[in-house]
Parts: sequence; structure tokens; C-alpha cells
Amino acid sequence: MQNGYTYLDHAATTPMRADAVEAMLPFLSEQFANPSGSHRFARRVRKAIDEARDDVADVLEEEAEEDIHALGGIPRHEELSDSVWQIARGRFSWLLVNLATAFLASSVLGLFEGQLQQMVALAVLAPIVASQGGNATTQTMTVAVRALATRDLSDANALRVVRRELLVGVINGLCFALIMGAIAAAWFQITDLGLVIGLAMLCVLAAAALGGIAIPLALIRLGVDPALASGPFVTTITDVVGFFSFLGIATFWFGLK
Repeated sequence: MQNGYTYLDHAATTPMRADAVEAMLPFLSEQFANPSGSHRFARRVRKAIDEARDDVADVLEEEAEEDIHALGGIPRHEELSDSVWQIARGRFSWLLVNLATAFLASSVLGLFEGQLQQMVALAVLAPIVASQGGNATTQTMTVAVRALATRDLSDANALRVVRRELLVGVINGLCFALIMGAIAAAWFQITDLGLVIGLAMLCVLAAAALGGIAIPLALIRLGVDPALASGPFVTTITDVVGFFSFLGIATFWFGLK
């Protein structure tokens, strides 16, 4: 049988089977029966626990750093010592994807070109709606990606978390609908404009909350890293929903053509 201390040295990193634990029982009994041995044993246990704690902390720190890099579209292993060319090449693909999705969001504005010309206030306020949705979805997506990485979010509680995030989005949507509605009405002296942007704000914040949690869940089911791929998809959805809801409601409400 291996020395009991050898088991302790590897216990932090090697899962122990039932037969291994059973094999250690005589050694444990001997150590606790001998006062000097029990002190020695306690020191080895404490050392093994400290080493295991340090290893876990290092792994968690490394994973957190990788997740932050991925959410920002930065290669997971980018270092400050990398050359300018390596950094530029690593970030290029993510920026290219974002450029493509930006065209998709801008195409929504093209659908309402005539309405924007008739009512300049819509062009001023539309980016505010989309930006607020983008900020909200980034919050939800960050929480979701981290929860998936730590296994706090799984199939067992996914539906409950989705409902919770949607409710948070609706509550924030109502609050910012009142705030932005009052600002828009006072700014342009058009009361109905405040109602329109308030409804749009509610729609976009609810969609942002839903997209921020649903898209990472869908991506991980497809075997795609949600930390790396969620950003462009989620921001595009919120931009499209933000522009389309605000300009669509305004077109209907004011009878624009």
C-alpha cells in the first residue's frame, strides 16, 4: 500500500475512489492513535488543503480572465507582451463580425427613411433607445455567461432564471419609460412623443433581458462558446428591436408614411 502521506499530496488534484479511502483507514487510525503522528498528520492535511485552495484560486482567476477577454472580443490568451501584429490580427475577426451586424441594424433605419425625414426628433431619439437596450443586454449577458461557466445556470433552473431576467427587464423598462418619456416630451414639446418612446423603451429593455439570457443558453446547446459568440448576436438583436419598435410605434401613432 502507498504511504498515506502520498495520498494526501495528491488528494487535492486526484479524485479518490472508495477503495482508496478504505485503504487509507489503517493509516488514519495509526496516526490518530499516536500523538506525535497525529500532529504530523494534521500538518500534512493543513498543507494539502492550503495547496488545494491556492490551486482552485489560480484556476478561477484564469477562467475569469478568459471570460472577460472573450466578452470583449479579445483572444483568450492575449498578453501585453504580444506584438502589435498579433494583437491586431486576433481582434480583427470579432470587429469584422460586429461590422456586419451593424449593417443589419442600420438597414432597419433605412426602412424608415421617409419617417425620419418627416420628424427629425425620431432620428435624435432612436440611438438613445438602441443604446439603452445594448447596455441592458450586456448586463444580463455578463451574468448569464459567468453563471454558465460556473455551472450555476443549467437546464434545471434555466426557465426560472429566464423568467426572473425577463421580469427585471420589464421593471426597468417601465421605470425608464417614465423617465425617458418625460424627457422627450419636455425636450421636443410633443406629449405623444413621450408616450411613443416610453413604449419603445419597455419593449427594448424586455427584449434585451430575454436575449441576454436566451442567446448564451442557445449557443452552449449548439456547442459554441457563449462568452465569445454572444456579444455580436445580442447587441444586434437589441439594436434591431430598439430601432424597429421605436420607429414602428412612431409611424403608427403619428400616421407617418
